[in-house]
Amino acid sequence: MKNIMKKLVTTFLLLSFMGITPAIAGTGHSHAKEKAITTEEVTSLASENIKRLIDTGKIDPSWKEVKINSIEQKTFSHDPEWVVKYKNDKISEASKQTLYMFFSIGGRYLATNYTGE
Repeated sequence: MKNIMKKLVTTFLLLSFMGITPAIAGTGHSHAKEKAITTEEVTSLASENIKRLIDTGKIDPSWKEVKINSIEQKTFSHDPEWVVKYKNDKISEASKQTLYMFFSIGGRYLATNYTGE
């Protein structure tokens, strides 16, 4: 019995050193599709993110007064995303007058940029 235990422990240690370990998913890990949120929910999330971006100094305060230009679902790579578009004519640099905000279909914030990509 002692010999069998020694072999099991040795085998386990060797496999561990070789990088062969069992994969264990942590909590909150899922491959299920997200439930889509509504346009109204995306609008609310986008407004909250505009405030946060202004408060952290990432975008100009003039964005606070800008209304959403459009909201649509687009598919990038493989999953659909919400794309919220703002247009701010008060910004002097033309390439930064249009702001795009991206959310997963379930409402998880993904990114904000000026390119829409």
